[in-house]
Parts: sequence; C-alpha cells; structure tokens
Amino acid sequence: MPAKAFVIQFPNGDYEYVMRRRPLPSVGDQIRHGGSVWTVARTVNDDTPTVFVVPVQRAERSPRA
Repeated sequence: MPAKAFVIQFPNGDYEYVMRRRPLPSVGDQIRHGGSVWTVARTVNDDTPTVFVVPVQRAERSPRA
C-alpha cells in the first residue's frame, strides 16, 4: 500500500504533516504522536486530493493494549 499524507491539527493550533502506509484515521480513532495519545475529533477534506486534515484532542485515557 502506498504511503498517504495527512495533517494532524492539535488543539493549540499547531499542526504536523504525517505520512503512513495504514488507512487514514477516522473519527474516534486514537493515534499516538509526540509521546501522547490523541483522539480524532473529526476529519476534514478540503476538496483537494492531497490534503486530509485530522483535528485531534488529547485522549482521556490510554487505549488498551
């Protein structure tokens, strides 16, 4: 599977581009980034095929392993 890019948008307004080979995250998914666990709050596609924005919020608890 080819790598796909998306943008993580953090609550403080920071953002970061991410590339990964797994499917793009969906609402409610938890992702680990920067040593923290984040929950995907929503997804935004701005009608361009290359930009997929993933606003996140800090997860209230760690996902079960």
